[in-house]
Amino acid sequence: NSLYLLELMPINVDQLEKICKVPGAPGYETKIRELVLKELKGLCDDVRIDNMGNVVALKKGKDSSKKVMAAAHMDEIGFIVTHIDDNGFVRFAPLGGFDPKTLTAQRVLLHGKKDIPGVMGCKPIHIMTPAERSASLTLNDYFIDTGLPKKKLEKIIEVGTTITRERDLV
Repeated sequence: NSLYLLELMPINVDQLEKICKVPGAPGYETKIRELVLKELKGLCDDVRIDNMGNVVALKKGKDSSKKVMAAAHMDEIGFIVTHIDDNGFVRFAPLGGFDPKTLTAQRVLLHGKKDIPGVMGCKPIHIMTPAERSASLTLNDYFIDTGLPKKKLEKIIEVGTTITRERDLV
């Protein structure tokens, strides 16, 4: 019973908040991996990183006839910068699976020389043609607006910069 387990195991909200804020786009998990390794320090009998970058930790129990495995994703849905247009709007490609319908008005962080906040958007409905209004949006219809002009933005980010959703703990 999961409710019973919650009563036995209080949630460390401060630790959960810290984990939620560390970026880890697929293929770019270095920062979250470092946090996982730090949090595991002293808790396990063996901790290693495999060839794919996964953290594998072993905690020996008192009874070796029983085994339990806990597994979790270290990465999160992310994106990567593919282009910065003349207006400073950032075009992007996905890293991992997602539903494009969820992108409108999503706040994101672009992880360049420093983190830059932005918001995902598309062409406003009041300037769409009737055909555009009835069509489903695709990834190519979206961009990220940071509010910065192209020249300032290019000093901080570049093609290949990773992007994650802004994720304060709620």
